[in-house]
Amino acid sequence: MGTPRDWSVDEKDCIVAESYSGEMSVSTVACRHKLSPRQLFTFRLQEIYAGLDPVLLLRDIRALQERIAALADTPPAMRSDGLTQPIDLFLATLRTAWKDGASRPTDRPIVKAKRGRRRPDPLVKATADLRNWFEAEPWRTGSELLSRLQPEYPGDYPDKLLRTLQRRLKVWRSDPVNAAGRCRDSYPRF
Repeated sequence: MGTPRDWSVDEKDCIVAESYSGEMSVSTVACRHKLSPRQLFTFRLQEIYAGLDPVLLLRDIRALQERIAALADTPPAMRSDGLTQPIDLFLATLRTAWKDGASRPTDRPIVKAKRGRRRPDPLVKATADLRNWFEAEPWRTGSELLSRLQPEYPGDYPDKLLRTLQRRLKVWRSDPVNAAGRCRDSYPRF
């Protein structure tokens, strides 16, 4: 045999068959043929891929599905294979199991508890005023409301609270009650 690049398909098939024999480990077979184990695994994968035919696989899957459906339709008393009651229950619900959704715990999204506030609310004293201003003029931006808030509470609300106020406005705007109460006519037209 020559180098791995010169080997014919038959030679590669013999090496792969030898690696599946179980008499030696894959590493030993690879060393015997002056290959790295990685190359031998590549040969094995190439052989598997060559044998895959999507049409044949689909036909086999459909045949197995029909067989399972036939088992599900057969009453337990008529069975000669001695299946136990839990299997019978499983097969009886097999036709409609997909309607209930996935049954594995990994298929369900993990619902995380919403993270609470980590720091005290910096707008706690002015929330009522801000809410009233927002409801009266919902088109106002966070910077406009902050500019209006600063003279009302001198020294309490610096410019660095702008992002906090913008987040608060976003929550208020997404509130369904507020969204239903506002309409296009409440916004100024330019």
